[in-house]
Amino acid sequence: MDFNQDGDFDDADELIFSNFGQSAVSGTFSVPSSALNGLTRLRVAMSFAIVPGCGDFPEGEVEDYCVTVTGGVDPVCDASSPVAGLASTVGASEVVLTWNPVPASVGCQVSGGPVPSFSRKVRQLGANISSVSIPASILTPGTYNWKVNCACAITPSLVLTPDSAVDTFSIPSSRLASSAAQDDKPFHLSAAANNHTLTVNLEAFAAAQQVILVTDMLGRPVYRGAVAVAPGLNYFEIDLASLSSGIYLVAYLQDGELVGSAPIILP
Repeated sequence: MDFNQDGDFDDADELIFSNFGQSAVSGTFSVPSSALNGLTRLRVAMSFAIVPGCGDFPEGEVEDYCVTVTGGVDPVCDASSPVAGLASTVGASEVVLTWNPVPASVGCQVSGGPVPSFSRKVRQLGANISSVSIPASILTPGTYNWKVNCACAITPSLVLTPDSAVDTFSIPSSRLASSAAQDDKPFHLSAAANNHTLTVNLEAFAAAQQVILVTDMLGRPVYRGAVAVAPGLNYFEIDLASLSSGIYLVAYLQDGELVGSAPIILP
């Protein structure tokens, strides 16, 4: 059981039961007083003839369960230490970046790009975030480096962990050429608003100098700004404090023509 909620089962006393035999087994264990309160992962592994360990084994099964711990220690977000446990998995359709979750964190930010750039950023809000998925179709062939930090608090002030160590992954040219050819959309646009700050995530296949346009529901422009778009994932924040609450449309213009749009609601 992952008593300290660090995303692994490698710590002392986290192996809570083991047995060997050919019939049903049972046993008991004690939850240490230092265990963190909240949802905790419990892993059960069984294999034939050999002790199950990391990686594959010939025959057996591994299952994870969520267990709620009470009566322990309330998690405290540690902003003094960098995030650890970075790993990357390059698949046919996506690249999954993972790290050890930071207990009690409220969000994380991944910074990365083609070596040596860290200009592209992906932010995710939520408790104990530990992964992000990047569509492979927006990544050009080459070697990418990335790092992550997490937030212990956002309001009333921002409290961030230090940047993690740097990890890398590679995108092979042959697979990317095939993947990109299957997608005839040059851009993918998503937008969200929080406290009148507009967050725009724009995934592009080519560099460009283009325009982000915000209109009201009658089509009247209320914001227009030029942006420099790089190949891959782009992230922009736009201050819309001057606008009243309501529904708006965020549009991306390429050479003066509408490429994509997304609705937003300003509270």
